[in-house]
Amino acid sequence: MNSLQVYPLPASDGSHHIDDSRKPAYSKRFKEVGKFHTPGLAPVLDESGWYHILPNGKPAYKERYEKVWGFYCGRAAAKDSSGWMHISKNGKPIYKERYQWVGNFQEDACVVQTKEGFYHIGINGKTLYDKIYSYAGDFKDNVAVAWTRKNNTCRYINKEGVFLNRNAYSYLGLIHKNYACARDSIGWMHIKRNGLKAYHNYFEFIEDFYNGLAVVKTYKGEYLRINECGETIDKFESGFKKRGIKIVVTGNIGSGKTTLRNKIQKLTGWKAYGIDDMRKHFGDKTPAGEARSWAAFLNVAQSCNNSIIEYTGCGPNSHLVNEALRQSQSRIYYIAVSSKISDCLKRISNRKWDVPYPFNKLPDKNLLGRIHQELKVEWKKRDYIYFNKNSKLTQILKNIKNDNI
Repeated sequence: MNSLQVYPLPASDGSHHIDDSRKPAYSKRFKEVGKFHTPGLAPVLDESGWYHILPNGKPAYKERYEKVWGFYCGRAAAKDSSGWMHISKNGKPIYKERYQWVGNFQEDACVVQTKEGFYHIGINGKTLYDKIYSYAGDFKDNVAVAWTRKNNTCRYINKEGVFLNRNAYSYLGLIHKNYACARDSIGWMHIKRNGLKAYHNYFEFIEDFYNGLAVVKTYKGEYLRINECGETIDKFESGFKKRGIKIVVTGNIGSGKTTLRNKIQKLTGWKAYGIDDMRKHFGDKTPAGEARSWAAFLNVAQSCNNSIIEYTGCGPNSHLVNEALRQSQSRIYYIAVSSKISDCLKRISNRKWDVPYPFNKLPDKNLLGRIHQELKVEWKKRDYIYFNKNSKLTQILKNIKNDNI
């Protein structure tokens, strides 16, 4: 073996290891083998069970397990009938506790799972802190990702279990060259080590930065490379262009358009977005909160994915929604949910109003009347599919599908 290949590598058939001349390192054959890791042990499976071997194929110890994994930080994950644990190179467990699952040690810390949740233990098997998370990841550069139990959002923690950033996300990647991939309810972005956004844009897909540049996919379906400030450096074709479908559900407040949207989502499996969803996330009964809500709604409206978009269909921002839909280059199908004002008022009075509504008062008869008149004008501008209690939703969706074959 040369200096670049310290240990034998698994053979292509997974039954043994081969040396740097591609010859078997030993004569025995196993059902399954893994890679050699420091201190020179590899996990294997034969008729007796799982255990670790030396580079010469000999067992490193006499114990057998239901499953063992490679060594990291001098510890290997193992599982038997009593549960999950870590073992040392002599095959013995390093602590008394048994877990529902364990990870691999990284930087002398490892994530473990109990019925209560996830936390980290140290190299000696003792817990590093007294908090429990709904999920936690490995440490890299003394930072790990942890999901909070309350709302299942995630932030970075140190080895004392202390949060390192105030901003919470629905997904966080490991920090790579001082940046990480993150996602919230609107889309993907890069964040800095402190948890703050590196730029103001959102994307449908992103990769880690590679020497200062990262590949991203916009909501319009374009593939770009951006720098760490979010600026476009160049763009390239993905090899194919896909034209999405947008179903736009419009109607008065309390007309039943959200109910219809949810039925369409259940039948199609597509993502659905409503302006009230954005208000719940971004709105705070201030003009700035309302502007943030509409900006997020416009982002999803101009994406090229199949989706359902729901809002009244009129008002001061309707021209922006129409322009966003046009830029999505999708096939647009408009549905008008027509309901009497009296029925709308009845629905409004029977529901809990938990949306940060942009007006001081809840919708009343006068407001619904104005919206009704505006919708009558808007619905004449383009072909709408009118939906009422006699409409057959499955047939409407079937017609839309046939139109795109």
